[in-house]
Amino acid sequence: MPNPNPEYLALNMQGSGDGVGVAVYTKALVLVYRVEIQEPLVTGWNRISLGTALQNLPMGLYYVQVHALRHGVVSNSAFVRVFLTRR
Repeated sequence: MPNPNPEYLALNMQGSGDGVGVAVYTKALVLVYRVEIQEPLVTGWNRISLGTALQNLPMGLYYVQVHALRHGVVSNSAFVRVFLTRR
């Protein structure tokens, strides 16, 4: 089930981290946005604000790829489906 108009990502971390990398792809898997957010992460649930990252994109289905960063090491990625509508 896609996540409509998210303002943040909820990440369940298995360990601490220094930040996350976020990449947004269209349904054709074309990269449209990428950012690294330097924010301390703790073991367990973390809320990462997407800020205005998705506000300027057209309505539709997108795939968001997220990976954690810890001392320069990149974790395995997770993908989330996001559906943008206008409120």
